[in-house]
Amino acid sequence: KRVSERGILMQKGRLNLLVLLTLSFCLLLAIPVIAGQGDGSGGGQGNPLELVSSNPADGDTGVALDTEIRLSFSKNVVNMTVKDINKNCFSLYGDNQPIEVEVVMADDQIEPEYKNDIVLVAGEGLRSDTSYIIKVAPELQSKSGAALDKELVINFSTAASSGSAGTDTSKDITDNMEQPETEGDKGISTTVLIIIAVIAAGVLIYAYTRRKK
Repeated sequence: KRVSERGILMQKGRLNLLVLLTLSFCLLLAIPVIAGQGDGSGGGQGNPLELVSSNPADGDTGVALDTEIRLSFSKNVVNMTVKDINKNCFSLYGDNQPIEVEVVMADDQIEPEYKNDIVLVAGEGLRSDTSYIIKVAPELQSKSGAALDKELVINFSTAASSGSAGTDTSKDITDNMEQPETEGDKGISTTVLIIIAVIAAGVLIYAYTRRKK
């Protein structure tokens, strides 16, 4: 009888454990669904659209020429419902001259982690020692309909080219190397002359000795 009671208790314990595991599994499945009930804007329906960060940041100097220009906003600005409008909201200027710029947007269905990001690619690439201005029109809007409502301006400048300085330095190094090289050449010529003189003296001594014999 005690054995049967123990078996019943074990069966109840296994059943409770199974129920607990099933509930835990259902909860894990429900979490993504609950989390996905937002509007997909990445910032909430009622929150304004704002610039969160930019690379380069406003006021940066000495920016490397291979820097990726990336603007991150508080909401989804790449969704297909606003994509075409937003592509026309970005402009780039180099030394106050307009520059052709490609506006790169991710697919928020495939890469949702980039739904708030805009990448700008200068058509000619960044130039050295140049002051750049990024302008974002106030018409930029998010998937939820929130607009920027004010023009956004970001200023940065690239690093100066080391090409000219490098050429001058190279020339200086070459000039500095030329003099020792010339002296070296003279030294080698003198050494050769001494060797020839020694050999000639040896030959003469040998010839004189042979003749005397």
